[in-house]
Amino acid sequence: MVSFGLKGQVLPPGVVKADSILIDEAEVTNLHWLEYLYYLKRDSSDHIYRAALPDTSVWEQVYENDLAMTFSASYLRSPAFQHFPVVGVTYEQAKGYCEWRSLVVNEKMRPENQHNLPVEYRLPTPSEWLAVARTSESYRPLGNPGHIDRMKFKRSYLIDIKEQSGFPRSIAKLRESVTAFYRRNPILLMENLDTREDYEYKPYLGIGYGPKRSMGTGPVHDLRGNVSEMTTEKGTAMGGNWTTTFEETPAYVRFEYTGPSPVVGFRCICEMKP
Repeated sequence: MVSFGLKGQVLPPGVVKADSILIDEAEVTNLHWLEYLYYLKRDSSDHIYRAALPDTSVWEQVYENDLAMTFSASYLRSPAFQHFPVVGVTYEQAKGYCEWRSLVVNEKMRPENQHNLPVEYRLPTPSEWLAVARTSESYRPLGNPGHIDRMKFKRSYLIDIKEQSGFPRSIAKLRESVTAFYRRNPILLMENLDTREDYEYKPYLGIGYGPKRSMGTGPVHDLRGNVSEMTTEKGTAMGGNWTTTFEETPAYVRFEYTGPSPVVGFRCICEMKP
């Protein structure tokens, strides 16, 4: 479905306006990428299809043994991760997706696009990404974080964290450590917790457990963390990711990458061409 902006302008699905820029409200997901692969396999050569496949071995960069194998086998195609950001893609693959998306959306919008404005998707420039980030909920102070002390931590969650992290001290000390982490990084309460459940900690959304499903409260989700996002400058992504903390991710931070990564994804800028 399309939506209509000011003066009857047709806005493509999934796009919001921030600082006069049309941008995806969330990162491009595994589901989006699987749709892309489906059409490439149907309409293109086998070579083109295979060239668009993400590198699922990137999980070996951050995990070992069974955990790396599990993420490599399931992250892209499992229904459990379909709304999580796609990772393991190259700069060239991201650009190819943008070009394909432009063609598809222009075709689908044609009957409703009264002004006949062609749509073009592309990666954002670093300055465009920064302008959007400065308007987002992710970079606004949350005020007094005293409610962090009301957070609940199920013992089974803490045991899981202890086993995964190799934390050397007791469960009680781990609870203190995790609470202290969120007190230092209050933005993660909004991005990594379902606050409707009285601040119950969700470990599968936390630092060290891979990217998460977008659940931000502002018009543009997850700019501060989740995955660092590619820009038009090859090798330069913006924002933090699921391995970085609040202190490490001011809006202007740049994350350098050299190839497919489990901590780098992307979202698209959308331009309505005159």
